[in-house]
Amino acid sequence: MQAAGQIPANLVLDTPATAVPVVGSTVTRQVGHPPQARRLYVGNIPFGISEDEMMEFFNQQMHLSGLAQAPGNPILACQVNLDKNFAFLEFRSIDETTQAMAFDGINFRGQSLKIRRPHDYQPTPGMDPIVGGVAAGLSMDGAVVSTIVPDSPHKIFIGGLPNYLNEDQVCMNIFKIGAVSVRV
Repeated sequence: MQAAGQIPANLVLDTPATAVPVVGSTVTRQVGHPPQARRLYVGNIPFGISEDEMMEFFNQQMHLSGLAQAPGNPILACQVNLDKNFAFLEFRSIDETTQAMAFDGINFRGQSLKIRRPHDYQPTPGMDPIVGGVAAGLSMDGAVVSTIVPDSPHKIFIGGLPNYLNEDQVCMNIFKIGAVSVRV
C-alpha cells in the first residue's frame, strides 16, 4: 500500500538512472536526492484525463518553452487521482522540476492548472531556494558576493520571488520601477 500522493515504484523502475549527457551539466534521475524534490502537484486537472495525456502535455510544454535540459522526456511518471481532481508528476531532475513551476496557471483543455510543490517537499540542503539551486553567496556567473551588507537608507530586501526566475528576469522587473545600482 502506498501513501497518498506517492508515485508507485513500479512506474519508474524501468527508467535508467544513468546520466544523459548535456553540455555544462548532467541530467540524471538524481537517485540520491529526496523524491519529493523531483515531484510536483498539479491541481484542477481536466475531468477524465489519463496519466499518459498529462505526461505528453507537460513533456511537450517543457520542450516548447526550452525548459527541458536534454533530449528525451523530462517527466518520468504521473499519478492521477480523478476522484480529487489532481495529479503528481515526477521529473528526471530537480532543476527541471523547479523550472516546471513556471507552468502554474497554464491552460490545459479549458482548465487553469495549479502547479505546486508537494506538502512533503523540503529544499535540498546547501541550495538557495530564492535563486532555484545556486549556492548562497555565489552570483550566477560564479563570482563571490557578500551576504553581509551594512544597513543603509539605500538597502532593500526583495523576498518571496518564484524559484523559476533567473537573475536577469529579476533585474528586468526591478529596473521597470527605477534605476538601481548594485554595490558588492
